[in-house]
Amino acid sequence: EPVEPSSEPVTTVPFDQNPRRRRRPQSLSGLKCD
Repeated sequence: EPVEPSSEPVTTVPFDQNPRRRRRPQSLSGLKCD
């Protein structure tokens, strides 16, 4: 289990890009819904 937390930081980098990309589509969806 101790290896998982160590790998977490490595997955946090790509994960950060995911929310950023999701935020872009979300903004478009909100504008389209408006």
